[in-house]
Amino acid sequence: MKNGTTPERNGNGAGVSPDRGQREHVACNLCGADLPEILFEKQGYPIVRCTRCGLVYVNPRPTKEDLFSRYSDEYFEKEYIPSMESVLHELLGYHDPILSRIKEFKQNGRLYDVGCGPAFFLRRAIDFGWEVDGCDISGFAQRYARERFGIDIHCGEIAGLDLPDEQFDAVTYLDVVEHLRDPKSDLAHGYRMVREGGVMVVSSPNVDGPSFHDLGPRWDAIGPEEHIYYFGPETITRMMMEVGFRDVDVDTDRDVFILYAWKKKGQTRGVRVLPEDGLPLVS
Repeated sequence: MKNGTTPERNGNGAGVSPDRGQREHVACNLCGADLPEILFEKQGYPIVRCTRCGLVYVNPRPTKEDLFSRYSDEYFEKEYIPSMESVLHELLGYHDPILSRIKEFKQNGRLYDVGCGPAFFLRRAIDFGWEVDGCDISGFAQRYARERFGIDIHCGEIAGLDLPDEQFDAVTYLDVVEHLRDPKSDLAHGYRMVREGGVMVVSSPNVDGPSFHDLGPRWDAIGPEEHIYYFGPETITRMMMEVGFRDVDVDTDRDVFILYAWKKKGQTRGVRVLPEDGLPLVS
């Protein structure tokens, strides 16, 4: 396959790779169109851009089983945790700017971190006065959070957890949305969890930053066996408005963006940001 072509599909509509076997072919998670254009390939996976709305994603992509296999107990115990423990002091302060920004609008309350891993961010949020909770798909991360920090988190995907609506003052997705199989649905769950007057924070690699444009597949954030969606400020803002937010602010620092979305009193869902007529939004 060459740049400018669309990914191949078999008769059932599922992506097929001759060297890696069956994969999932998916429509655009933002606008629902199935009009991808290949930008390049990495690790045998096509990185595509939706020609209707501009969302960049992997298509065809790894199956759920393959994606989840990356986050095994062995990965956390032998790779992730040792690398993080060696810089724990610096790590705990890494998200201080985000916590300080949240504090400008919400002094404290209940904070829920989606995809919290071993709970490093949650541990630091306690120092900022928050009552914390979170979830991760890793049972090892759940055990580590409890044993290392005394924090009990849920094990599972946000969509599969029976969490109450409008019970949290802040919900965060930090370096998580690029991993999600259905980010629009997962962010909609977060929207429902946020109280009126609360805030949601989303951070991710910035596909509109200089590294994506200058390096393409050589940018280390392009990792299609883990990162299957690539957002920029425009596409993430559109998605947040689609799930219900109206007051959205995005900070960018070259190759990373941090989005803050506030849930105002009387705010309602259901406003369609993207057109229904199927006309292209991206030339």
